[in-house]
Amino acid sequence: MATDTVSASEDIETIERKEEKKLTYDQILEQFYKHILTWNAADLQPKRKELKKVKVSFDDEKDYVSTFEPLLFEECRAQLERSIEEGEKDDTSEPCLSRVRYISEANDFLIVGLVMSEGVNVFQFHDNDLIMISLHHPLVVFGMDENEEITDDEDTAATSAATHVPADSIKTTTASEDIDDPNKTIEDAERKKKKVIPPSKTPITDQNRTLHLIGTVEHLENGGIKAKFYLKGIKSERARQCGLLLRYEIDWWTTKLCNLSTLQREYVALYSTSQSGFMKTLLLRDEDDNQGIVMKIPPLLHQQFETSFNHSQLGALTSALEGNNITLIQGPPGTGKTHLIIGLISVLLHSTIVPKNPPQERIDFSIREELTTEEKKDDWNISQPWFNKGFFHIRDNFELIDYDFEERDQKRKRDLWRKLRDTGSVKGLQKKRRILLCAPSNGAVDEIVSRLLRDGLLNAEGKKYNPNLVRVGPGSHVDVEQVSLDFMVRCRQQLMNSNSAIPSSSASTAQATSGSSRSNQDSSSIRTMILDEADIVATTLSFSGSSLLTKMIGGFDIVIIDEAAQAVETSTLIPIQHQCKKVVLVGDPKQLPATIISPLAIQHSYDQSLFQRLQEKNKPHMLDTQYRMHSIIRKFPSKHFYDDLLQDGPNIPSRAAHYHSNPFLGPLVFYDLSWSVETKPGGGSVCNMEEIKMAYFLYQHIIKEYPEEDFSGRIGIISPYRQQVLQLREAFKNYPGVSIDTVDGFQGREREIIIFSCVRAPAEKGSGIGFLSDVRRMNVALTRPRCSLIIMGNVKALSVNKDWNDLIVHAQDLGCLVPVKQEPSIEVLIPTFTNKVLYDQLSVEGKELIIDAPLTEEEMAKVKKTNEKIKKKQAQKAANKQKKENNKKRKKNELDNQNNIEENNNNDNSNSNLEEKEKEIETTTTTTTTTSNKRGKK
Repeated sequence: MATDTVSASEDIETIERKEEKKLTYDQILEQFYKHILTWNAADLQPKRKELKKVKVSFDDEKDYVSTFEPLLFEECRAQLERSIEEGEKDDTSEPCLSRVRYISEANDFLIVGLVMSEGVNVFQFHDNDLIMISLHHPLVVFGMDENEEITDDEDTAATSAATHVPADSIKTTTASEDIDDPNKTIEDAERKKKKVIPPSKTPITDQNRTLHLIGTVEHLENGGIKAKFYLKGIKSERARQCGLLLRYEIDWWTTKLCNLSTLQREYVALYSTSQSGFMKTLLLRDEDDNQGIVMKIPPLLHQQFETSFNHSQLGALTSALEGNNITLIQGPPGTGKTHLIIGLISVLLHSTIVPKNPPQERIDFSIREELTTEEKKDDWNISQPWFNKGFFHIRDNFELIDYDFEERDQKRKRDLWRKLRDTGSVKGLQKKRRILLCAPSNGAVDEIVSRLLRDGLLNAEGKKYNPNLVRVGPGSHVDVEQVSLDFMVRCRQQLMNSNSAIPSSSASTAQATSGSSRSNQDSSSIRTMILDEADIVATTLSFSGSSLLTKMIGGFDIVIIDEAAQAVETSTLIPIQHQCKKVVLVGDPKQLPATIISPLAIQHSYDQSLFQRLQEKNKPHMLDTQYRMHSIIRKFPSKHFYDDLLQDGPNIPSRAAHYHSNPFLGPLVFYDLSWSVETKPGGGSVCNMEEIKMAYFLYQHIIKEYPEEDFSGRIGIISPYRQQVLQLREAFKNYPGVSIDTVDGFQGREREIIIFSCVRAPAEKGSGIGFLSDVRRMNVALTRPRCSLIIMGNVKALSVNKDWNDLIVHAQDLGCLVPVKQEPSIEVLIPTFTNKVLYDQLSVEGKELIIDAPLTEEEMAKVKKTNEKIKKKQAQKAANKQKKENNKKRKKNELDNQNNIEENNNNDNSNSNLEEKEKEIETTTTTTTTTSNKRGKK
């Protein structure tokens, strides 16, 4: 007995020690900001030694956090570095001057109130914005020369580019014209140049050039902001000097850098989840038992689902009810993923929980023999212990009596009555099952919410009903406004005001004149009430970590995440921290990955989603029936990306369109523009003008061949490169019914006809295709169409990549590889794409094309080195040629100068000879005149 007491006390101590180690929300936030606010914006170097590659499984919580925490900070550093390099494009985020209004200290942080100079838009700043205050202009801090100047011509060109006005339409005067003008002085000409960086009021020295602090915006104040800094963690003289200068009345440049809301929520979720019981599932250790809640579909609901879901979808629904804490469901394109999520919500809301320990069968005591005297005494001692001497029951301990119980009970009754009086309902007081529905983007969330509003849910009896749904967060679409939280709050306020005893023509007047508690109800309490009553709360992954949801009492029982393969693991942790008991991840790791800025973080697999990591040990349930693509379009993605597991739904035969009678517009056509060449007009993104022409005249051909058809909203043009998309939009500016976007922008969308522009056609033979080689983007691009997929590309350039080589060979085998000749021109050739005879002829030519085998990585590296050597040789030859030409010009100039000197010398000599002769003549003339005068006198 004593041993049991000791072990119990030891367990209590262990639990208490664990509780002490847990960090609170505020402590986690402080830890996050103390790390970031010590950074030097003038020297943002990655900490490579701290980074570890993301593993499949982890040893413990410490191993998990120590892996993801440095990678999260590295991504934050990369985002900050990019915002510094690119700068904000709009004028509202330009650096502005500010002065210190007050300074205080709180929890090792320096709280500073900054008041902005006149004319500055304070609303450009938001909570959790990362800002920089600096003694000099931020460009000086970032290393630019403060003496750099710009001429009027450059300034005019920059202004015209910013305002989209042609530079030659503005009258300018060059400095040379000013100097040539006799009415202008040298000072006037010099005034035409101005400095790029505004001059500092404080002289710039090597000691104060980079004086700055990084802080975060707490909230806006009257005419300024309240910011937080952390000087104690900066181990340099910079912190001491800035701390002193903040006490003086001087101007500080204030610059908005980026927003930290998402990264902050990811960091909090990382630590909060690591301290929760759900962490065992995330570690993926083989010895851990991940058995969770087991649920069962009601029979009537199951019968209803059997008629509306296919076999693989029913299997996915069943897998979500099993005892796994996390369920993975893979949804390839067009397999009814959104339809499945609607069914999942119905199932998870109304299924019954299967108890882990089923009740044992009752024992029939009637057939038991009579108890012995000793057994009766034992039973009496258990049922009537007070007959035993020395018995002490816990009920006899008067110190444990709760004297405040009656007061708390009265308060509970008052709160219940107040809620019943104010809202007419006490709904939400009882514990009910709640679902948090999330996705990485607002568009994905709104898609599911709109389907929920349109289709509704099914209850336990299989009957349709409209759920209590709330859409939370900014950026929601107008189609789902009726269930947005802000809209519902306004409606509830108007309803309360309209029920006021005082009649009024407007809700605002009723609220101002009524003294009832209903009219004085603030929006915060109404917002909390609406969320408490909701069965489903829909929001983005990031906003699920907002204080609005983290402060909800009770949290959420189930979390469903759509597009889960497009989010990094730390983002997926944000909704999981809400005390959930079951998580369902729906996505497709074969499609677009999460967007990560830091290449270093990508090298350490930080861009890997939680879905991808978990599927290494837990095979996801895959939906295998697609309802989108024509059978011919479906064949290659199914074989190349999904092990040939995709099959067609019963509606696929209807995808055969009447314009398929023209084989040039068939279900799959690959146009080979072997003569096209890519360009980089701005020196950045790639563009292919021949493919733009091809797309334009092909679209013209479609609408002219089928004038009775309305193709508005039915045709989409996709390209992986932003510059190509911009050029295509310019070419199609008179056709607003054509959807033109990048592959990433078309994720989750579909069109009847898709024209895909590959763009890549490098001049160097055997060069890679860069960004186009991303196999996941390739999958997304090829699976957007319903009826026709038209691909334009340079076969020779694309065939070096294995995936594109497979697609080209696939098109060749199907007889839909069509070579497009350079002569005649595209605008002349495309109108002839009408008869089958020409198509058959070109198809035969396409089959006869010799497709080279794809290059391996080693071969690509060799080709790259060879091309670099050739470029260096060409550059060296060009430099040598230029050098020879320069030497020739120099020698010619020297020779011309020498000839000019000699000619000048000769001219000087001839001039001197002439002068001497003139002097001799003058002397002779003078002598003759004198002699004649003398003779005349004689």
